[in-house]
Amino acid sequence: MFCTVLGLIMIVGAYSLPKTKKLEFNIESSAEILLEEGIYPALFPWCTSQVDNFSDALILQEIIYDGNESLTEKAMMNYYITNNSNSTIVALNEYYVHEIKDGYVKKEYSRYWHGYISIYKLFLYFFNLKQIRLILLGINLSMGGCILYICFKKNIYLSVAYFVTLLFLNPIVISHNMFFSNIYIIMNLALVLADLFIRKGFNIYLAFTFIGCFACYYDLLSYPFCTLGIPLIYIISTKCNSEKPRDSVMEVLGMVFSWGFGYAGIWVSKWIVGSVILKRNLFKEAYDVVKLRTSRDIAGTDFTTKDLFLSLLNNLRNSPIWIIFLIINLILIGILMKKNMLFKALYHGIPYMVIIGLVLLWLFVKGNHSYLHSFFTYRELSTVCFAVLCLFGYSQMKT
Repeated sequence: MFCTVLGLIMIVGAYSLPKTKKLEFNIESSAEILLEEGIYPALFPWCTSQVDNFSDALILQEIIYDGNESLTEKAMMNYYITNNSNSTIVALNEYYVHEIKDGYVKKEYSRYWHGYISIYKLFLYFFNLKQIRLILLGINLSMGGCILYICFKKNIYLSVAYFVTLLFLNPIVISHNMFFSNIYIIMNLALVLADLFIRKGFNIYLAFTFIGCFACYYDLLSYPFCTLGIPLIYIISTKCNSEKPRDSVMEVLGMVFSWGFGYAGIWVSKWIVGSVILKRNLFKEAYDVVKLRTSRDIAGTDFTTKDLFLSLLNNLRNSPIWIIFLIINLILIGILMKKNMLFKALYHGIPYMVIIGLVLLWLFVKGNHSYLHSFFTYRELSTVCFAVLCLFGYSQMKT
């Protein structure tokens, strides 16, 4: 309830901020940057580096939209302008920069909270997209460095595992997108928050409930499972000292449930609040989208589970992360086998296996979304990367 009220206040407050000349100028210059780059450009040829300028243009559209609707309606419906091309970049440039109005209509995006508007609108009063990217790069690299230091203080295996996970996520590419950066920042803050709650003796399940709320509020379903999986693996590796994996598994499932409660609760609260304020059924609209995103159909063509996971893995075909991942794991497995401790490590690694199973289930359930947007949903697999490295590396250290 508290998170819902706070979220409502923040999003209404964001829409109440005035549209100034500086804001318009920064969005117009950002629109030109996006138009020049294209909708889904790749930054580097040697790794997975496709970015989502479509979503960043959508964010800019939501921020610049200035219709005659009430503040609460705009906050609940999250309007943007589109035409038959359905290109947010073209619409942003034609409608707002060149003031070509013919053929354009407003469209709603009511199923999410779009909480990022409350942050990026403030940024755009002072900076354009190119400058925001530099700020995000500084924030993302600094946060990654801080987490690496925290992990290193625990043990070297954990820091190595997290470093490889960072390479998997690629914070340089993530920083090129406002859309990608939201979850990355929340993921790192979530790890710090979870660690703090445990050290101070606070309720860790409450921490994961808040993390789930934040992940849903600030995201458009990019790779949110990382805000659960990465902090959870860190906690298992540093805090769960039980000799019985069953006890650790029960703790893991409790934190998973808490995160899910926060994530689903804040999401459903948007539909409830919107339905009450607007006197229309947002549940029906949300249900139709959920039904589509959990289907096994893309534009009338069915795909299999094999197709789904191959599409996700295909995003890593040009990345050296595979070689790094395999070499480190082979070394760690070799050490365990030499000490005759491989099966013991696997036994104590059952909690990691549970998390791996959960992330694969998550990708499977939202099959349409995972497959259609595999160029960024593949980052959910970074949880698998972190879990496998911690399973072999940290288990070996504990033994």
